[in-house]
Amino acid sequence: MQKPINGEIKVDFNQRESGRGAYICYNEDCFDKVSKKNKLKMALKTNIQNDKYEEIRGVIFGRQ
Repeated sequence: MQKPINGEIKVDFNQRESGRGAYICYNEDCFDKVSKKNKLKMALKTNIQNDKYEEIRGVIFGRQ
């Protein structure tokens, strides 16, 4: 996960983007825990809505 300077949160599989980043394990149970406890909010220091978590889930697990 990456939050570049422009503030748009996105998945960065290559880990090349600049800005604040956070790792999420490639496991749906792990992702469920991250989203349920809103861990990305703390890691990226920004508010993240539930629909953004679902968008991220789609990108990571191929459900877009």
